[in-house]
Amino acid sequence: MNLTKDEKNILAYLLGELGAWKSRLLEARMEQDPDFKALFEKWKAFLNVHIKKFFEKEDKALKKSLSGPDLMLAKVHSYLDATGYRAPAKNNPSRWMDQLMGLFSPASEKWKHLALSEKMAGLGAVMRCCLPEPRNASFAKASIFAQKECRMLSEDLAKTRVQRSMEMLPETFTLPEEHEKYPNYREHIFQGTRENPLSTFSLDVDTASWSNIRRYIQEEHQLPPKDAVRVEEMLNYFRYTLPLPEEGKTFGCTQALTECPWNPTHKLLRLAIQTKRVVTERPNANLVFLIDVSGSMYDDNKLPLVKKSIENLRDHLHSEDTISLVTYANHDHLLVDGVRGTDWESIQQKLDKLEAGGGTYGSKGLEMAYSVAIRHFKRDGINRIILCTDGDFNFGLTTSSDLSTFIKQKSKSGVNLTILGFGMGNYHDENLKTLSKDGHGNYAYIDRLPEARRVLVEQLESTMVTVARDAKVQVEFNPANVAAYRLIGYECRRLEARDFNDDKKEAADIGAGHSITVLYELIPAGCPIPGASVDALKYQTPAQAGTLAGELATVKMRYKEPKAVASNLLVFDPVQASSEVRLADADADTRFAAAVAATGMSLRGSPFLGDLAPEDVLRLAEDAVPENASAERQEFLAIVREATILK
Repeated sequence: MNLTKDEKNILAYLLGELGAWKSRLLEARMEQDPDFKALFEKWKAFLNVHIKKFFEKEDKALKKSLSGPDLMLAKVHSYLDATGYRAPAKNNPSRWMDQLMGLFSPASEKWKHLALSEKMAGLGAVMRCCLPEPRNASFAKASIFAQKECRMLSEDLAKTRVQRSMEMLPETFTLPEEHEKYPNYREHIFQGTRENPLSTFSLDVDTASWSNIRRYIQEEHQLPPKDAVRVEEMLNYFRYTLPLPEEGKTFGCTQALTECPWNPTHKLLRLAIQTKRVVTERPNANLVFLIDVSGSMYDDNKLPLVKKSIENLRDHLHSEDTISLVTYANHDHLLVDGVRGTDWESIQQKLDKLEAGGGTYGSKGLEMAYSVAIRHFKRDGINRIILCTDGDFNFGLTTSSDLSTFIKQKSKSGVNLTILGFGMGNYHDENLKTLSKDGHGNYAYIDRLPEARRVLVEQLESTMVTVARDAKVQVEFNPANVAAYRLIGYECRRLEARDFNDDKKEAADIGAGHSITVLYELIPAGCPIPGASVDALKYQTPAQAGTLAGELATVKMRYKEPKAVASNLLVFDPVQASSEVRLADADADTRFAAAVAATGMSLRGSPFLGDLAPEDVLRLAEDAVPENASAERQEFLAIVREATILK
């Protein structure tokens, strides 16, 4: 029997090891879900009969024959047997743990008087800090196995009891901190239209932030770090009903103006940009899968999920497609070199044999992947590297700045770079965001197999087929009607006004069928501007009268055709003040986008939400997601509800 996530959480709760905020979440669910409460009562009865006895009694036979780490190991295995938890047979955790115990036996006596749960909670941390570099595959497997058991008891228990375990070890050992790295940024502030009438930024079609947020809330039952929340990636994750561009055009722009839900005196402007779809059969593809097989990729939601994700493409490749497979850990290896897309058996054989172990020489793997992609370059086709990793690079180029310089040079080859992020704990979003932006690709986070299908199969065209390069937007606001504006999101894509007409300034590449949502919070003329550093100016040229008096803004785009050097200019119809509607009367997509933006701002703790409480954000989401809404919007609402409890 394998325990489900719910059963593990219930067991930890009953043992008093779940932690305060997770316990509140579990208790709230019991009140709302009778089936879950019945499951809880079942495990409560089981605990009273079996597990408590196991923890409380001293096994004299074990104690007599075993001591130190061997006794602990026997008790760990007994605990696993008692709970019914099993690691996959091929992992053979007993052999790994036996080997591991021998490696740090001098420290094992320090554990002698610790309770079993304390030992288990400290095991993963001790293994990570007691063993010298380099850490081989056996170490990686043992460490990950122990970490799984720590998470089963709960991370709250681990954090407190690992520290107590470490205090009993020699002073030379320090507690390693598992952490995830996200690029730090500040939200856009309001800009006065008389001083700064132009808002310029690169488009962004990445979606990684939302699926990562979903992982934090649904899988780990905690709120994400604020810098993991990028509102534009949340907005662009979801599907919207938008008209296709006019015949012969690459982009179309739909506009909507309504009241701002978190500040009724302000306005909310939504710009929905839709790209054309490829109506003919997609071009032949030259795909190089670059897979991180280092020790950090051992966990179930890393390399095993990578392999299953790639398998999704099996029935969606052409005979003229060229597929290559490159892996990297301490060294890079070319496993499959340019086979036909229909020759899946040879690809599958190599995928099945992949195992995690070793360091992470990411830049070396990228070097080989670009070399392979260039060798099989298709002049009129798709040329793309798909990097599957947790973003933790510890050999070669490791910093975001070094990786940026490296990828900018490589991207001149015409090969695009798609990033698929995996895993938790040591996830380095900062590196992956940099690689995606400078590699002229897109970035998604794969938290589960359905997400892999969504990205690699359902959105294959938009993921692979580029229809525009260096896509930029510039919005000019009319000071006669708009006192100030604030772009919501796109902080990592900001450009200077002069960059808009500079064709040497790189921006985002856009795939076929992509839709991009942009939101602005507007302060009407005559209203005060929060945080204004200077008084309103008296002797400025008034806005033009006549036909321009009713205009709020003009939206322009620049982009290059896939093989062009010079950009094209698009000027969309001006945004009219008369187009405003009440939020309750706005279209479903606009109301939903407003709810998504408010959720992102709430998760970040944004000061621009004012007095809007988490419960108010939830009500906004409930109003925007009717019962007949799509499954992904229903899931959004469920996540907002869970986030409200965690708040």
